[in-house]
Amino acid sequence: MSFDRTSFRDHIEFLCREWERVLNEHQFDAALVPAGSNSNYFADDQSPPFRPNPHFARWVPEPLTENAVLLIRPGVMPKLFFYQPDDFWYVPPQVPAWTDGVFDVAVYRDTEIQIKDIAATTHALTNIAYVGPDTELAGNLAITTDDLGPLIDQLDYGRSFKTPFEITNMKGATTIGVRGHLAAHRAFSSGASEFDIHMAYLEASKQTESELPYPNIIALNEHAGTLHYQHYDRETPEHVHSFLIDAGGKCNGYHSDITRTYSATPGDDFDSLINALDEKQQALISDISLGLSYLDLHERMHHDIAELLVAFEFVTCSPEAAFNQRLTDAFFPHGLGHLLGLQTHDVGSRLTAT
Repeated sequence: MSFDRTSFRDHIEFLCREWERVLNEHQFDAALVPAGSNSNYFADDQSPPFRPNPHFARWVPEPLTENAVLLIRPGVMPKLFFYQPDDFWYVPPQVPAWTDGVFDVAVYRDTEIQIKDIAATTHALTNIAYVGPDTELAGNLAITTDDLGPLIDQLDYGRSFKTPFEITNMKGATTIGVRGHLAAHRAFSSGASEFDIHMAYLEASKQTESELPYPNIIALNEHAGTLHYQHYDRETPEHVHSFLIDAGGKCNGYHSDITRTYSATPGDDFDSLINALDEKQQALISDISLGLSYLDLHERMHHDIAELLVAFEFVTCSPEAAFNQRLTDAFFPHGLGHLLGLQTHDVGSRLTAT
């Protein structure tokens, strides 16, 4: 998907205003936001895929930013200290073209020089908020990481509100996920194994496993009973009854998260249950409006689940009794949903404005 530089500039201008307000409110001169760095597996020279600090990624939506650091000061263009090692093992990360005119960018081949320049740039600042991982870097710069909880909470809450740039990329991530889901359903219908369904998803969505927002959940039959089922059987079961897929996509760092369940026998009781649940979900979605409490929606969905449990004879009591006795918890342990964004379970939904 293309990168809308005009929308991105508007996004950065919004972040500058938001962070200036938060820094001033908490009496900080500036914020230093590291992308973070990877650590190798124990006694190994390999590491897991790098994922940047989401507070950094909201400013710099580029995955290949290990060891980069962003300095944010009210009224000053954000400065990006970009690490680009002179490496023959791997292709060095490149400074994205869309940073031009948005950030003051300095490129470094050596982390020691990078740290010295960060220290020189920040030496006159008396109170810097260190927002991110790699506290060793903070120690090298003599920056405290204490008492940042209220500031981080406020920044997290702000991430609940998406800019047009973010919404566009979340839609792009959904488009990528849908391509994979359609291919996965075709593979399931043709009798494929969990592993082959997973591979069909990757091919259609044009993603590698390390690029996925989270590991695909591909579950046939009873495997769907484990919420985060993590295996991919290479053989198809002798008798296939159902298929659950929970998989998403990424677009410029933003995630999608899509779950679907299918019966292997359209029109059977399980298929009817899926359709009844879908009707409840769509009815709830159609009633969402500004100012409506998420907790009210969550409670309503539990009442809906109770009605389904009675209608399909999972329980023998009334829907009211099923709700009051919390029987729905066993069938709906994960809750109604969560926020999306730079993380699959994006932050902010459990925080309130004060």
